Parts: sequence; C-alpha cells; structure tokens
Amino acid sequence: RDFERIAFHMEFESATSLVSRATAVELVKWRGPIRWKVTGDGVREQDLEAYRDLTARISRLTGLEFQEVGSDPDIFILIASGRVRDQFVAQMLRNGGGGRISLIEEWARNDVFPCVGQVGRSKIDGRWKNQATIAIKDELRGVLRLSCIHEELVQTLGLLNDDPDARPSIFNDDQEFALLTRHDEYLLRILYDPRLRAGMTAE
Repeated sequence: RDFERIAFHMEFESATSLVSRATAVELVKWRGPIRWKVTGDGVREQDLEAYRDLTARISRLTGLEFQEVGSDPDIFILIASGRVRDQFVAQMLRNGGGGRISLIEEWARNDVFPCVGQVGRSKIDGRWKNQATIAIKDELRGVLRLSCIHEELVQTLGLLNDDPDARPSIFNDDQEFALLTRHDEYLLRILYDPRLRAGMTAE
C-alpha cells in the first residue's frame, strides 16, 4: 500500500506546478551505472562520505551500480550558499531550465525548502533515460543536512512521493524519521525488482 502511494505518485500537481497534491505518475526506474557528482561552495568531505555510504547501501539493496564522476553526471547534486544559489538559478534561466526551474527557484529563495530533488525522463530508442538535480542549502546542519542527502537521492531514484500514513519512513513530511529506514529499504527493493518496469502505471 505504501509502495503504491509513494512510487506511483509525485508530491506536486505537475513538474512545473508547486501545488502540493499527490498526482498519479508512471513508474520511474534507473539503469546503472548511475553517474553522480556533488558540487557547490558548501560541499564538505562528510557530505561526500555520506553520499558514498548511501550509494553503496542502495547498491546492495537494488543491484544498481553508482559511479562518482567529475563531469557529465546523471545525478547533479548542488550544495550551495545563498550567493551560489542565486547564480545557479540565473544560469538555469539563461539556459532554459525547463520544468525544473519553478521548484529550484523556490528552493533558492524560500526557507520552506531546505532541499529539493527533481528527476526528468526522456525515451530514447524505446528506453527511459533519466537525469536528476538535487539542491541542498549549505546552512543546514547535523541530522537535517544528512536527512536531505538521504531523502532527495532516494526520491530521485523513483520513490517520488511523500505520504502522511507511510511510517516508519522518510517519505513522510512529519519528519519523525530523518534517515532511510528498514521500511524504506523494502520500498527500494520492491521498486528495483526486475518484474517492475519503468513506465508502468499502478494499474
């Protein structure tokens, strides 16, 4: 029940709308190797270690392969101060940020959003190709910062939604649980079962 609500819905009404409403979507899955990169003026060694530990944990659960890279990532992770956040938004606007820009702008300028993650999909030769952006504010400290690392990465991998009835889980906006739980590990294992395919509907 939790899997259906979290994997087959997203938090917002559409990719460009910030209206918070669970909206049915097709299943998002990745094929490895997934290339990831952390950048920004707020990056610390403990952030990199947290991502390395988390990707190794997810790999054990799902069989996905992750690669830390210096350029051309599939998952672009920005940890940034206010100055760099403004520069990033301006660059996205110049480059045509597409559906990602509304949420990234809100993250940069609104304290309600400590971190955001967005995944975009395109179909190439009949197969889904994913790319994701994760953005985290540098002023976050302690468990909140680590919580952003956990939740946004796992959400971009296909567990897109939050639900108030999902617990014990990080996919629950009451923030009772900060880090990936055993319940959430089960959700990941279900998602990456080979019997489920990208583009499936809940039906």
